[in-house]
Amino acid sequence: MSFAYQDGELFVEELEQRGSGVYIMPRPRKAGYFSFQKYVLKIMREGEYDIVHCHTDGWRSTIFKRLAKKAGISTFCIHAHRTSNNPGVIQNSKIYIKINQWISRRNADIRFTCGKEAAEFIYGTAEGAVTIPNGISLERCRKALLTDVTNIKTELGICDDEIVLLHAGRFVVQKNHKFMVDIADALRNKGIRFKLLLAGTGELEKMVRESVCDKDLLGSVILLGRRNDIYELMMMADGMLLPSISEGLPTVAVEAQAMGLYSLVSSNVSKESDLGLELVSFLPIHETNIWVDAITGLRSRPDVSRERIESALSQNAYTSHESFARYVTVLKDHIKTK
Repeated sequence: MSFAYQDGELFVEELEQRGSGVYIMPRPRKAGYFSFQKYVLKIMREGEYDIVHCHTDGWRSTIFKRLAKKAGISTFCIHAHRTSNNPGVIQNSKIYIKINQWISRRNADIRFTCGKEAAEFIYGTAEGAVTIPNGISLERCRKALLTDVTNIKTELGICDDEIVLLHAGRFVVQKNHKFMVDIADALRNKGIRFKLLLAGTGELEKMVRESVCDKDLLGSVILLGRRNDIYELMMMADGMLLPSISEGLPTVAVEAQAMGLYSLVSSNVSKESDLGLELVSFLPIHETNIWVDAITGLRSRPDVSRERIESALSQNAYTSHESFARYVTVLKDHIKTK
């Protein structure tokens, strides 16, 4: 169940093809809390589920915990992804965070997390948390590596002498698109030929587009909208930009490494995203020139062998097969002990 699945239509289609049900919950503020609870409880009861896996933490998870109990579901899991809250005085106060952490620990029968830093932020401690990375499909990576990117370059008007930079993510404050536009402006002012590709949609897309226009960067910064060929775009790019204001363990950083693409990542992003392949640099997000200098050196970086990349993904359990196996084992073991 989800409140929406914008940009996730292909994922939903895949789930439905595998026999899974996908349900869009009514938003409480629009439909009313009674209608929201009635709908969720109905789905939980009709499905005869053994476990609820919740991606909502803190006090917001309490309603789902209560409904699961009412539906007779004995196991409630919370999955930690974040390492910060949205901007705001109350939600970033120490008291608010501590209370939310206590509620998350209390509500979760199994504490899942994408990494240590996310667990510490959501639960207050990484102790007892089970790390389940977002697995990468090696089959999809291998297929993308065979792509002839000539057509994509022609489609986007990319010349061979241009540095190609890619960012894939929702247009939200956390992803720091404003800083990427500033980087593009600095590159242009230094006479560096480049293309910055921004893949994704979101609430700030219009604002970013206007900023690109205002800075006269339309020829160099391309807003791609929703794309289903991110791995193929990675195959074509010289580098991935991820200057997030804060983030736990971004899947796209792991995907970039899986494709052998070098990434310039905000120092505010979890260091767990680095697989030790020398394909990641962590940079501060207070100075564009630091990023410009790193970008100019992207094409001189040595390639990393496929054998080494796939070995690192496997050892860190970042393949979809190993993530799935670990997840199923934890759930089965928990059910057996109940």
